[in-house]
Amino acid sequence: MAFWHPQELQQYIGQFSQAQGHLSWKAINVAGVSQESDTSVDSFVQVDLSANGPGGAVGGYMIWHFVTVAGQGGEILFSVTLVDFRPALQ
Repeated sequence: MAFWHPQELQQYIGQFSQAQGHLSWKAINVAGVSQESDTSVDSFVQVDLSANGPGGAVGGYMIWHFVTVAGQGGEILFSVTLVDFRPALQ
């Protein structure tokens, strides 16, 4: 699937980490991808985060649901939904 190239995932980590907000994207993991009968593609993606707060470093995870559809020039991002945002298990 063209939407999730490893090189692009690394680019997103650098692009969306926020040095001024002390928020770092540590990793992006594609948890699952499935082709639907209507030709759309569902992708579930986990983003590992780290933030520095007053008590030290804190880790967490965001889980996103992406829906892409085939277009004339390639895949088109149809929707993005934040499924969950939770702290890392200790």
